[in-house]
Amino acid sequence: MLMNRNGKATRLILAVVLLTAGVSGAFALINQPDGFFPVRNSGSDSNQNVPSNCTTSFATGLQIMPTAANIWTGLVLHPPSIAKLCVTWFTTSRNLKVSDFNASIYNVTVIHYASGDGFTYVPAPNINLTWDASSVHSTQLNDSTSSVTVVYTITASSDAHGFYTLSFPNNCPSFIPFAVVGISTNVSSSNFPQSFFALRSCPLQGSLSIGRITGYYGLNTVSLTA
Repeated sequence: MLMNRNGKATRLILAVVLLTAGVSGAFALINQPDGFFPVRNSGSDSNQNVPSNCTTSFATGLQIMPTAANIWTGLVLHPPSIAKLCVTWFTTSRNLKVSDFNASIYNVTVIHYASGDGFTYVPAPNINLTWDASSVHSTQLNDSTSSVTVVYTITASSDAHGFYTLSFPNNCPSFIPFAVVGISTNVSSSNFPQSFFALRSCPLQGSLSIGRITGYYGLNTVSLTA
């Protein structure tokens, strides 16, 4: 089945709305059916606000795309396990919607057309990616801009295995290599679909900036020469 990775059929449905206060020093709030809950108060530097759930942190975000020699960075998860992934955005919105933080892990298949490549996206089996109100952390940086970090929980069963892409709002590059393999398995770029590592533009959607992976727990990284 051919679907866009932003399609409703492949997205988690989450019932949280994030509201950012309009004055410096106010609390950011999570709107739930049973009330409002403060998440985090104001701060001056979002790079210092990676939640403690992510014991490995990156002040300016994990570099996925190559800086030289066409070497990419991939994420590796060894099942069965539970991992944490912290992703941070900047936003000027004070009315973020439920769908703004949806994320998933997909199995990608490349379809070659005369006009270019197309892709199918199927949710990775035996892997769940979830979050809830307690995993959202917001910091008011100034009168107009906030940073928001979401701590995603990734649960992989013992049957999970494969080579996927990680997807979250405004992720860049378009495909983030995500391998779910045994601890003794070597991971290389040849494990991923053809055209996976082609450089593509990253158009912004919605009111969030490009998302940055600012930390993780229970994951490893691997260098991939494309």
